Amino acid sequence: MAVHNSDLTLDAGCGTGFFFEHVHKQGGHLVGVDLSKGLLRIALAHVRQAGTRNVSLVRADVDHLPFKERVFDKVFALTLLQDSSDLDVTLKEIIRTTKVDSMLAVTGLKKVFTEERFKQALTKEGLEINILLTPEQVKDFIAVCRMHVEAKIK
Repeated sequence: MAVHNSDLTLDAGCGTGFFFEHVHKQGGHLVGVDLSKGLLRIALAHVRQAGTRNVSLVRADVDHLPFKERVFDKVFALTLLQDSSDLDVTLKEIIRTTKVDSMLAVTGLKKVFTEERFKQALTKEGLEINILLTPEQVKDFIAVCRMHVEAKIK
């Protein structure tokens, strides 16, 4: 999933920011959101160490994102869904902030989800999904999704 210079990208549940380096090198502006103050401190240290200027960190619950509707061009929700207390609420909130025809990369831990349940959760919200084929040793299901007009807003 390519990130372009004009993209505003959301890393929902960014944790320590391990994914920032990959995304910020591609361009655009990245917004990392996490509820944990401690994890965001580590993420901030990574941002400062890398000298990255196109990353902003926001302490917030992904079930109640402090953003307007339809603002993000790309969304990454990696290792997030298995920790959600209400999967439908989490997905609807992410979708609410994603622009129409935008791309989302979403993972779900295999020890928590069956492939069918993972697919069902994403398609239920109106996302067009493509589950990547991964070797057995990969611990997550990985989906690249497209957000359409039909996708449900909270």
